[in-house]
Order: sequence, then C-alpha cells, then structure tokens
Amino acid sequence: MARTKLHKQLSQAEIDRFLVEADRLHKSIVQPLLSPSSEHYRALQRTHERC
Repeated sequence: MARTKLHKQLSQAEIDRFLVEADRLHKSIVQPLLSPSSEHYRALQRTHERC
C-alpha cells in the first residue's frame, strides 16, 4: 500500500499573485507580436469567443 502525499493548498494571496503573474506573462508574449488589424489577431479573438 503506497502512501499518498497531501498536496499543499495555496492561500488566496498566493492564488492572486499567481493570476497576476500569469496575466503579465501572457501579455508579454502576445501583445508585442499581434497587431489588432492582423488576420492572426482576429482568428485568435474568434477562438477565445468560442471558449
């Protein structure tokens, strides 16, 4: 019988910090590369609308 290690739960402050950093990373990757007038940008927007 194997023992399972309990996973640490994140505090609300840690979750908030993670979300802020994830958003910052996403913007640093996407914003400089996509022009709102490009077809790629519009396709990405359509994809996000379907989720």
